[in-house]
Amino acid sequence: MYNLCNLNFTKFTQGYILELLAIALFFLPYLFFLQMNCGMLQLVTVIKGGMSVESLSNDRLLEELQSAEDQITDRIADNMETFGVSSTVGRLLGIIYMNREAMTLDSLAEETGMSKTRMSQVMRQMLALNIAEKEFVKGSRKEHYNVESDYAQTFISLFTTNWKDVVSRNMTLERRLRERVDQMSHSVTDATPTEIVERIETLSNELDAWQAYYNWIDRLVDFFESGKIFDHVPIHGNQKEDNHHEK
Repeated sequence: MYNLCNLNFTKFTQGYILELLAIALFFLPYLFFLQMNCGMLQLVTVIKGGMSVESLSNDRLLEELQSAEDQITDRIADNMETFGVSSTVGRLLGIIYMNREAMTLDSLAEETGMSKTRMSQVMRQMLALNIAEKEFVKGSRKEHYNVESDYAQTFISLFTTNWKDVVSRNMTLERRLRERVDQMSHSVTDATPTEIVERIETLSNELDAWQAYYNWIDRLVDFFESGKIFDHVPIHGNQKEDNHHEK
């Protein structure tokens, strides 16, 4: 069996992994803006020899805007599944994001057609994932919730929160197995069959690789949380800067 843990993760981190994560980092906003542009392009009619803006009523403009915003919200919900997050969480994220201000559970329930109890459950998930937070609204006694408006920070929050849990669970298992392997090693005598001795040694080596792998992921999480990722993969504000960077 090929052991991924034996890869040179230092080179992997500095090279290929950064490019992959950079693509993922920009994946969400590009899709969001693509959907927005597709909706907004419906507002204009291109005529040969020039461009003429189609005259639309205010009601029609509102319909087109709502359609474009709904497409963005739906795409956010779809993209959340990439992180192993339910589409319901993604939908609430999109709704609050497009609302541009904090919302109550009541308003979210009305917007989604789901119960307030269900909204409360989903919001707890979002708080645990660090992609939502309670926000004080002066003059209101109800709890309001808002979401991160920065795409990159949302990506980092989802990535680091999920992998922190993975690292914790697997390192706990590694420590438990290590104790058992050490106990088996101390039980080996001259009469112990060679096959058993070799299997104990192989298992011990596998745990070493296991520990190295999850320590690497732990450092990778810190690499994102500390913001060092942006030193290696900066976010460029426009296409002109991107083209200059490529040169």
